[in-house]
Amino acid sequence: MAITLLGQKRTGGGSVKKNGKTLVYEESYRFFVQTDDPLTSRYEVLSSSAVPKVNVTIGGGGFTICNSVDAERDENNATIWHVDATFSSDIQEDNSGANETQSGDPTTWQPIAELGFESFTEVRFTDADGDPFSNSVGIPFASGIPLVRTLTRYDFAQFEPATTKIDTIADRNETVNLGVFNTRLAKTLRLQVKSATLGYYYGFRVWRVSYSLTYKPDTWKLKVLDVGNSHLPLVNGKFQPYKDSEDNRIFGPLDGSGNKATTAAVLEFDKYKAISFSFLRLK
Repeated sequence: MAITLLGQKRTGGGSVKKNGKTLVYEESYRFFVQTDDPLTSRYEVLSSSAVPKVNVTIGGGGFTICNSVDAERDENNATIWHVDATFSSDIQEDNSGANETQSGDPTTWQPIAELGFESFTEVRFTDADGDPFSNSVGIPFASGIPLVRTLTRYDFAQFEPATTKIDTIADRNETVNLGVFNTRLAKTLRLQVKSATLGYYYGFRVWRVSYSLTYKPDTWKLKVLDVGNSHLPLVNGKFQPYKDSEDNRIFGPLDGSGNKATTAAVLEFDKYKAISFSFLRLK
């Protein structure tokens, strides 16, 4: 099945109307298309590449987008269709109330965060008094003490240029701050991308990206006790077995450098990739 664009003409002209505090520009066009089958359906016509696509096709001025398309078969020729498309600046307003006093290009606006909280289970290796979590002979438990904590979360949305790549936005998800951000030390903020929508907002074609920043004062690194059944130094190129006073091989505490210790060191590993948060305008 072939559907061919024959031509177009402007119908209905253009209009400007007020929507809240913003002016909206709209214009309409009629497209003539021809099919090679008189039984072609309306859906097939509207789905073809010959006609504009809702929320995809940009208007001639570069600042409008197609928001509706309607197809009607010609009364005298079953292979000819009249397709009417409406283009609009299609302003989508942010209803959070955070931007009510701002105007102009929304990619320059400073977002305002909504404060939230979330639970997080953390493994601790000392009790409330700071004593090591270990058995009666002083060997630390490898699992530690699970502790449920409540962390502070900042939910906000910011507008970003339409030229921003979708992969760039996606790669920001599940990352931590490389350096100090808004007084918070490195790797204490975890960023999550909740959603990203490309459209016209306040008359500008931009991305609206929703983020969450969760603050964990002692960083988002994974912490585990340094314990093992072998230790340094090497003897004849081999690790030494970790043994108790009765010559039984055990899992014992290490000092963080592979040597035997009375108290196990805590090792830290990066769970999330660290990146610069300079693209965030949250203050």
